[in-house]
Amino acid sequence: MASNTAPLRDAGINPEELLECAAECIHAQHWDQSAQLSADEVELLSRRGARVVTDPAVRRRLVLRMSAEYGVICADALSQQQAADYLGVSQSRVRQRLLEGSLFAIQHLGERLLPRFQFEGGQSLPHLAPILRTLGAEAHPLRVFRFFGMPNADLQDADSNPMSVRDWLISGGSLEPMLKLAEDT
Repeated sequence: MASNTAPLRDAGINPEELLECAAECIHAQHWDQSAQLSADEVELLSRRGARVVTDPAVRRRLVLRMSAEYGVICADALSQQQAADYLGVSQSRVRQRLLEGSLFAIQHLGERLLPRFQFEGGQSLPHLAPILRTLGAEAHPLRVFRFFGMPNADLQDADSNPMSVRDWLISGGSLEPMLKLAEDT
């Protein structure tokens, strides 16, 4: 099957690195097809509003989509040294900020990578630390990425268009609504 890697390369993403990151995501998540839910569990979750995917083909497609998204995040992320250079601080300071929870990193092949969504204009996003703390240190990288990057109907620009949390923060939006959204995520 032929593939067109030009859009990836145009975005500055190495297709081989993307594939490596996606494979790591699949491996790390232990996508166990034998861990199927019982009919009673599916019914209970469905009654509570959960969308339960039982079709193996649909599940595989979702795993592929999530793995690709994770791969793009990793392939586009900064190393600790790159983040230090971007922020104009030492690598030691980046490590300190990771420990204190004021920066977010993904563990990838023994290295901590810092996704780009958390940076703008040579600094970290305004109010990043309290939002990361509210999301929790155990939050899955896709959850964090989507929280900051997906348009949210509760956040609107002057033309009533939905904004992402990231864009809201960059535009000077207040912290309090973001903490509430993070709690509800």
